[in-house]
Amino acid sequence: MQSLNAVASEFQVLSRAALEKMNTPLPVQQKQEAYNPFAADEDDSHAEDQSLMESERREQLRQIEEQRKFNDSLITEREEGIKMLETKVLEVNDIFRDLSTLVQEQGVMIDNIESNIEVSLERTTKGVGELEQAQKYAKKSTKKLWCLLILALGFLVVAIIIVIPAVLL
Repeated sequence: MQSLNAVASEFQVLSRAALEKMNTPLPVQQKQEAYNPFAADEDDSHAEDQSLMESERREQLRQIEEQRKFNDSLITEREEGIKMLETKVLEVNDIFRDLSTLVQEQGVMIDNIESNIEVSLERTTKGVGELEQAQKYAKKSTKKLWCLLILALGFLVVAIIIVIPAVLL
């Protein structure tokens, strides 16, 4: 799919071209002097008048036909420009829909990330508290272990003192 910038610039070029063609004035048909049969000499025959009028009519019809063809080609060209413009607008519309979908999806992802960060912060804070408590318990258990060891050594010394003289006797 074309990038948004490429489609937008192409859209601008096409719209400018369409505006130029729409603003182009149609060629003006030149007026021809109307045949005035009364201004002709009285000597001219009626047949010459008829043939002259017929040739003027043919020329007028030819010019009208050329003008009609020119107008038809302009209309066709403008219709094609409008269809192309419509196609480009639809493409831009599709791009904006895709962009909207991506923004919505990323919004959901950002919300999930934010939620995960909050949960991680809570759990980290709780873990730090538990580690501090474990450190306190470890210090207390070390003190208790030393006390028990000293007490056990004391009992051992007392037992040795009592047992050695009894064995020696």
